[in-house]
Amino acid sequence: MERAPLEYPRKTKLEQTEVICPEGLWVPQAGIQLLQKENPEGWGKLYEMDAARRLVHLLLTTPELEAFSISSHFGTKEPIEQDYLRSKNSVPDFVRGCRRLDSHYDRTAAAYYFVNKSQFEDFLAGRPIVDPSEIRQSGDMRPSYIPPYMQFMLDAVRSLNLSQEKRTGKSVIVEWLKDNWPNDLDGKSDRMIQSMATMLRSPEHKKGGNTSWKE
Repeated sequence: MERAPLEYPRKTKLEQTEVICPEGLWVPQAGIQLLQKENPEGWGKLYEMDAARRLVHLLLTTPELEAFSISSHFGTKEPIEQDYLRSKNSVPDFVRGCRRLDSHYDRTAAAYYFVNKSQFEDFLAGRPIVDPSEIRQSGDMRPSYIPPYMQFMLDAVRSLNLSQEKRTGKSVIVEWLKDNWPNDLDGKSDRMIQSMATMLRSPEHKKGGNTSWKE
């Protein structure tokens, strides 16, 4: 079967996921950009496997270039380890741009692979690669990893529109946690749900005032 030539930007199913990663460049696109840089005239005659193989080699030889995965289910960010890049799975996974995850909750769950966009742009432009942690401003202290339980609680904050100004009864939060607990998240129990609901409420909302919102 004749292989189709590379296209840029590549049309994929990534647009159908809910992965949001403004600081990252998806690895199939990064591989194509790398081939464009190294072979401006002939890159279009190459194929996805060539782009993936070249990008994996670059990441192995340039460890300061950040590569990471984003879980489509939890949105958690994890570094891509050098041992994995040396494995036989790395190139096929980079062609797909993701690794499928076992999940009873979501059959389309996957870990999508990215490279640090600003670092990669610096590399292509011949500029030194700067560690993002060295230029992170004091006001931007977002963690690179959010534990699954915390991510679930953040989902509750967004879904219930919890805020300091809005009083939300604990029973409302408890019902939401019970109804939306992910199937692949271990530890569901009444005690866990009650504890989460308590932590999701502002301490001030337990004191005085109109008590119609209480349990």
